[in-house]
Amino acid sequence: MRLSSFVPSEPVTGKPRIILTGREGLLIEQHRGVIAYTQDQLIVRLQQGRLNVQGHALRLQEYGKQDLCVNGEIISLEFAP
Repeated sequence: MRLSSFVPSEPVTGKPRIILTGREGLLIEQHRGVIAYTQDQLIVRLQQGRLNVQGHALRLQEYGKQDLCVNGEIISLEFAP
């Protein structure tokens, strides 16, 4: 199976795109807002459910209407309904 079948060239409308760079950076496109944010946890609302990010020294580097960027030590990502 080819990688191009997993990663569309353009974001699908309303669907989040999540890009993890190592364990230090996370970009979330097409989010629906931040539910909770501390240095150890970030909970982001998505089109369907939410994304729980656990880590240490997490900091929102950029926060826009549809995109956000988080830096710090990312330990886990969990999707929840």
